[in-house]
Amino acid sequence: MTAVYIIVGLILLLAVLLLIPVFVYAEFSGEFSAKIKYGFITVFDTEKKKPKRQDNKHEKQNKPKEKPKSKSKSKPSLLFEKKKSELGLFGAIKYFLDILKDLLARILWLVKRIDFKHFKLDLTVASDDAAKTAVTYGEVCTAVYPILSLLNANTNLSLKQVNISADFNKTAIDAEISVILKTRLIYFVIMGIKTLFAYKNLIKEVNDYE
Repeated sequence: MTAVYIIVGLILLLAVLLLIPVFVYAEFSGEFSAKIKYGFITVFDTEKKKPKRQDNKHEKQNKPKEKPKSKSKSKPSLLFEKKKSELGLFGAIKYFLDILKDLLARILWLVKRIDFKHFKLDLTVASDDAAKTAVTYGEVCTAVYPILSLLNANTNLSLKQVNISADFNKTAIDAEISVILKTRLIYFVIMGIKTLFAYKNLIKEVNDYE
């Protein structure tokens, strides 16, 4: 019975660890900074200076040159040829498009489980030419607002502050972005397991062909 209690305790501990929230803080205002917190523990912080690594020039000079590898067909190319012979050209293309569609669905599933606790975008478009500023402003709006609409439709966006404007008196673009995300490790583990099984099945098909 002791072994059973230990196993159950380990499973419960693992479940608790996977359910602890993970916070990601990212900001750009002239310089990029980011911080990742696991619960109350900071596991990554760009503001903490890391010691510079000294390059060993002697090792670089004595490093043996790698011999050029002979070119051979990659495994995806071999699989494409196999599917082309079995399903035809359009069937092979559809097969790979289905794989891509499945991958995008997995990514979207993960994105939906990320809470945007804070999202701020303050962008001022400017240049040394008024006409260029107006054109650039239109291009930026055309690119940014569809992305924001996609985020609104597929994520939990709690607080959003977006301000995009054109300044004809300035000569350079000024941007300030800050994001706070919240998620849990359990979602990444689930996606990783599903992706691993799909990848193993794909590799098995390639190896069977070889």
